[in-house]
Amino acid sequence: MSAVAPELISGEVTELLAAGRFRVRMADGSLVTAIASVGLSLEEVGTGDRVSLIAGESAFGGMIVRVEAPTAAPSRSSSPFGRQANRLSPEKLRIDRAARPDWPTGAERMPAVGEEAYCTEGLCSVTRVLGRTGNGSRLLELRLEGGDRRPFFAAASNVLVHPGVG
Repeated sequence: MSAVAPELISGEVTELLAAGRFRVRMADGSLVTAIASVGLSLEEVGTGDRVSLIAGESAFGGMIVRVEAPTAAPSRSSSPFGRQANRLSPEKLRIDRAARPDWPTGAERMPAVGEEAYCTEGLCSVTRVLGRTGNGSRLLELRLEGGDRRPFFAAASNVLVHPGVG
């Protein structure tokens, strides 16, 4: 009995998501969430890349198995983070404690959901507290004040927490 090779489908990466996932626009215009295959480094996949993926089960849209060679070489950042050109610079990843000197970091006092915090982009609120980051602090999902912005993620060690709670 011979195994049937899985069908590869093409798409374009439109967004880098948390936890090594990617939003991919398929040829028919639909969006799926995909993960990178074991042999593919996360730094090899960037926004705008054409990729081949194997359609997935209901838990996710597919698994990226190959990044297609670009027809015209796009300009990529020479960032230490690899090919993901839309990543923030290292300076933008560190909170300035002088901005709120009396506020502790999220690593010093864990914020609760709904609590006010301060990140590199300004005042925000904590929408979720997630697992541990590489530096041992927790991963926080935040939403900037002003409402319409989508949530984003930051390490608790890089967020200042309002001192009035706790």
